[in-house]
Amino acid sequence: MVKHQSEYEHVEALPLSTRDTDVLLNGENSDRRIQTFDVEFDVEDDILLDWQKHGSQSSRCTCCSWCVKMLPERFQEPPDWWWHLSQTQRNLIRYGSISLSLLVLALSILGIVYTIDHNNSNSSSNSRNSNKLSSSDSSSLPAAGRAGYQPQHMSADSSPLCSWDNLYLPTSIQPSHYKLQVKTNMQEPYLVEGGVQITVQAAEATPCVVLHSNGIDVKSVKLLIPSEGLDKEDQQTVEVPGRILSVSDKHQQLILRFDDAVPASPMRLVLALTFSYALKEGLDGFYRSSFVDASNQTKVMASTQFESIAARKAFPCFDEPAFKATFEIKITAPPPPIVVLSNMPLSHTHGGRRLHEGESHNTDEKHNKVTSPDPPSGQSDNLITYHFEQSPPISTYLVAWVVGELAHVEMACPLTLPAPDTPWSTHHGHHDDHDNDNDDDDHSEVDSGERGRSVPVKVWGTTDRASQFGHAKEAACHALQTMEKLLQVPYSLPKLDLVAIPNFAAGAMENWGLLTYRETALLVDDTVDDIKQRYGIATTVAHETAHQWFGDLVTLHDWTELWLNEGFATYFEVVVADAFRPKWGYFNNFLESTTSTGLEADGVTTSHPLTISRPT
Repeated sequence: MVKHQSEYEHVEALPLSTRDTDVLLNGENSDRRIQTFDVEFDVEDDILLDWQKHGSQSSRCTCCSWCVKMLPERFQEPPDWWWHLSQTQRNLIRYGSISLSLLVLALSILGIVYTIDHNNSNSSSNSRNSNKLSSSDSSSLPAAGRAGYQPQHMSADSSPLCSWDNLYLPTSIQPSHYKLQVKTNMQEPYLVEGGVQITVQAAEATPCVVLHSNGIDVKSVKLLIPSEGLDKEDQQTVEVPGRILSVSDKHQQLILRFDDAVPASPMRLVLALTFSYALKEGLDGFYRSSFVDASNQTKVMASTQFESIAARKAFPCFDEPAFKATFEIKITAPPPPIVVLSNMPLSHTHGGRRLHEGESHNTDEKHNKVTSPDPPSGQSDNLITYHFEQSPPISTYLVAWVVGELAHVEMACPLTLPAPDTPWSTHHGHHDDHDNDNDDDDHSEVDSGERGRSVPVKVWGTTDRASQFGHAKEAACHALQTMEKLLQVPYSLPKLDLVAIPNFAAGAMENWGLLTYRETALLVDDTVDDIKQRYGIATTVAHETAHQWFGDLVTLHDWTELWLNEGFATYFEVVVADAFRPKWGYFNNFLESTTSTGLEADGVTTSHPLTISRPT
């Protein structure tokens, strides 16, 4: 750096403030004052004094001047230390600040671009996932709210259901509807194939579901989740794959594990399972029995017996009384002369040969002639799918179906009360004409007054027993009429079937709308005056009919409260049978046959309260 020296080099240079500089440069006697200082300066300082400082304000563009004026007054001029720096230093600071600002701006732009690109990638991924949506049965899946399904991944350790080890199912998942399909060709090797879709609600998100299954080969498991669009037509179903995590032979339970968690309420979800098993001879579950018909040929029929814990042998389900749900049942079976029955009336059929209106395997009521439509030539192996109407909420142990060559008699049973206002009760109007087969002069006739409606009552059995249906038919219709009069609560279903099963363990079973019986508990030859047999049949029919209210309409919560079912049914069987045959002395025998038996059971050391504790 080149230095200039004046003759006054012995005078020290004084620091100048901005104010002092203004005075020296612009004030009075400025020339004299400047000459009194011998200041050591360099070339750059000389340039600085070349009015750079004072010309900066006037050299600003209009825009910059306006921006500066927007600042507070103390920020409109650089600080004093700025002018103590050389021009090179100030340029370095100035250009460095500009470069830093540009760098920050560039980084900000890159961040924004990355964020947009990341969001677009997620949208593309969601779009690819949406291509996997299946629309099957989506219209029947109710979904609360307009929020779409958001997958949630959970580990098995996060839910107690994944390691469930309890005799009873968890209550955090509640079923509300079953779509059940069962297929059997009733031939060797007697294979049953089926599928069930269970609509459920979960109280909390969980990756696992626990339900009952016993002796069933579960083929596939998936979870169907409604993904709701703006319109109903846009609703689709997300399929979440699942698998069997574990099987408990001790508790007869399956633990299902899904790739995504089962979301919590209010969404309604569908558990979809396919399965198969062998149709074995037995006395519970869905089993087959055999009989020899009038032509000395061996026939096979299949039926169900689910009380108390055998529904899980026929299809995966929540097999406890408290888990009531509606049922839509489809049975695929051979064509006529095979007959298929279930809890609800037949809605329609498809496949094979369709049944014509009123066509079935019938018995002429007046002449007891068995009439069976012959299968069409070349179609005896074609299977027909029988669709049954949706049931009311029902416990799994009351679900039933029967497949076999059966004959029947029927009557339109007139009832006084109007039909209940439910989707599963059909109003038939009143009928004044009905079959009235009187098998005894001392009896109460079937009521034939003004009716609110009529319900078809049918008694079914194997074709060789066609002459033994009349007494049970009369007793069943009278029992319906008596129970409605006593309770003033209408019978809930649009029909009542009573079926005699060749191989049956219990005396009878109160399946709602489809009562099943041991043959000796339902059938008696109409031509034989067997009072003892008729006495017992009237009692048994009355007992199972009473269960249509006590047990079916109103159901016990748990098997520890069985007295709620059997206590009322045992009492009303006597009341109803006595109203049917007043002179048969049912109440005369009540003390000996019922009261003393109850007291004897209550008097032993092992007796227990009516409601017992749940086993653990």
